[in-house]
Amino acid sequence: MNPIHLTTFSGSRILLPILIIIMILAVNSCEYPLTDDEITQIGPPAPSHPLQIDLADSGDTLFIFNRLRLNYRLSAFGLDIHAGEMLLSDDRWELYNDKGEVEIDPFEYNPGIYKLSVNMFTSTGTGSLADLSGYEYYAGTREWVTLIDTRPAGYLQMMADTDENGFLRISWQPSSNLNSKSLSLNRSFSYNSTQRYFNPRLPGKFIDSCYTCGEVNYSLYHTVYTESASPSYTSLQIQREPPVPSASFANLDSVTFSWNKTGYPTHHTFTRTDGYPNPVYLENSPDTSITIAQPGFGSRGQYKLDSKPMYAGKCNESYYPFTYVNFTLGEYVAPNWPDYAYNPVEKAFYTSVYDDMKAFDIFSLNETASYHIPNLLYDAVYACPPNSTRVGVATRQALYLFENRQLTNPTIITYGGPSANSDHLCLTTANTAALIIGGDYRIIDLNTGEITATLDIEDYPYYSKWACISTSPAGDQCVIVTRNGIWLYNIINNTFEIAYHDQRSYKSALFDELHPDRLFLTLEESPVLELRNPRDFSLIRSVNLPGKCVLRNIDPESGYLLLTDYTHLYVMDINTWQIVLKVPSTDSMPKLYNKRLFSHSGYVFDITPYLP
Repeated sequence: MNPIHLTTFSGSRILLPILIIIMILAVNSCEYPLTDDEITQIGPPAPSHPLQIDLADSGDTLFIFNRLRLNYRLSAFGLDIHAGEMLLSDDRWELYNDKGEVEIDPFEYNPGIYKLSVNMFTSTGTGSLADLSGYEYYAGTREWVTLIDTRPAGYLQMMADTDENGFLRISWQPSSNLNSKSLSLNRSFSYNSTQRYFNPRLPGKFIDSCYTCGEVNYSLYHTVYTESASPSYTSLQIQREPPVPSASFANLDSVTFSWNKTGYPTHHTFTRTDGYPNPVYLENSPDTSITIAQPGFGSRGQYKLDSKPMYAGKCNESYYPFTYVNFTLGEYVAPNWPDYAYNPVEKAFYTSVYDDMKAFDIFSLNETASYHIPNLLYDAVYACPPNSTRVGVATRQALYLFENRQLTNPTIITYGGPSANSDHLCLTTANTAALIIGGDYRIIDLNTGEITATLDIEDYPYYSKWACISTSPAGDQCVIVTRNGIWLYNIINNTFEIAYHDQRSYKSALFDELHPDRLFLTLEESPVLELRNPRDFSLIRSVNLPGKCVLRNIDPESGYLLLTDYTHLYVMDINTWQIVLKVPSTDSMPKLYNKRLFSHSGYVFDITPYLP
């Protein structure tokens, strides 16, 4: 409590000579003799006397932020109060009673810290002439530190940096408002919002150890006690894009994903999301890269990168930023499990995009022509002859024959009604087409559109059937292999004549389009490639393979042979009989054209940089 300063003031010693002179004059003018019967000796007042100066509901400091009625109470404990006053800055109020009120309007003052004083003056109670005349009195003073401010809430600007541990730090300077009431910080991230309170008159900071990336919003809400003054609202948004993995690879067996740091302590989890179960390659690690096995040509890998704070377990978040990345070897050109054909004369390849037949440039992969064919998307097969610009596509209803890559005015050869799927189409140098229709091998004269020969396939291939039927480029031989044996036919005058048959178990067969009288065979029971002369079935060469492989095709440009064991693709140089490239892949019907791999899932991948 502020002390009351008490002052005793006595005028008796000063007035004594004057009083003596007055009394002498009075005696001299009196007719009666003087006596000392009426003289009373009065002692001096006590050096101090308790006084009380109070303001109701006040402590040592007054906070005047709105119009205020100050209730005062003065007490001299039995003595008379002569006068009282209240002082504030240049203003003075007289206090006429021992109780009362004074109204102070803070809007008449500049914001600041003031001193409010209350003074009171009382009698001394001695009864002396000086006491009675007011020349002898007690005086008391009490003071209060007074804060006056009516300003609206000041705007507190937030700043963002990092603390010594690397976490995001939000800070702000203290408010200059003396009338500040409250300050709240609201944090909003994704679907969660939290609030904390701070002293507005102190420098503030908030360490956000739960933020790594994404969008987070902070707002400061500052209120004041002045009822007519407005609060303030300031905001700050931090936006950092979540790291996105980028893929790089130096070989075809592995791929490295790397990503940027978030700028704050972060733990990453890297998983593959397009399979079951989803493998986790990296979990709660500060690493920013990971090397994993390639998903394989023809397979698209979808991966997810989660970026969480280092102490995620202590954060009340329902969501953390994540990004996806897809990776596959090559470029995507066609959906819906397409088949392909390649024409080395025009350097064009053909495939279908739903019910549209498409022609593409082999080098740029740009589409050059398109032709709509009903029901093309259902199991269409393509073929190009080795000696012309023609291209053909067999659908379930008809064979469409185009003269070149312009894909205009096709010759349409119908089958006479809907048919089953076709597993084989070959356009020969003899201007005929070999086509499987409903399980029968048929020869079609492309000049007349007539079926000139038909072979009923008794033991129709089941496993990898697309690789078990092959026709020679000249159209004078065909071969069918199964696990039950081989049937090699000569086609003479539209008649099928058996040229060779055995009961070994085969996986695939392929006539060499580049070299007449060469037939490639692979076996079911041993990882061997056999090269035979189809005229007499004599063995030309036997080559050991990395596994039990299925023949796919011979690249008409490079002469490389493509094989698959459904875990890897193998590119073989048939001049040296060496595997020159091995590519992870589970694709069932890949092709190799102009040193580019084509997948049944619609991807094209240039392997030129990886070939010797």
